[in-house]
Amino acid sequence: MSMFLYQDIFVISELDKEGKFFDRVSRLYGRTEGMGICVELDVNTEVYPVKAGERFSLVLADTLFKDGTQSTTYTKKLYSEDSHVQDYEYVCSGTVFVKEEDKICVSFGGLLLLLGTKENIGGLDEGKKVFLLMKKIN
Repeated sequence: MSMFLYQDIFVISELDKEGKFFDRVSRLYGRTEGMGICVELDVNTEVYPVKAGERFSLVLADTLFKDGTQSTTYTKKLYSEDSHVQDYEYVCSGTVFVKEEDKICVSFGGLLLLLGTKENIGGLDEGKKVFLLMKKIN
């Protein structure tokens, strides 16, 4: 069974507070409920519309397969396999490019994730390939 590198509930408090720079992308601002981590996340809102106040399951994983088989890229094959793709609504692959004492930055092909944290989130080292998985929850 695969284990996630990070999992928490993310609540959006604001969208695009510094302005909207791209038509199809919004920057989400908020905090996680469990660890209280400040989150900034760019999302393609053309394919995954979101609103302030919504809650999401937010996961970072090093594989998409439930049995722990390594996957380094996102492919259509994952829809026919026993993977986490079926359990989530928004999935991206990316790379950790900054890990400092107070923040972790991940790039998903130009869409960014910034975790402002003093917590040690294991497995999220610079250069690590990761997957972001999200789904709305009530």
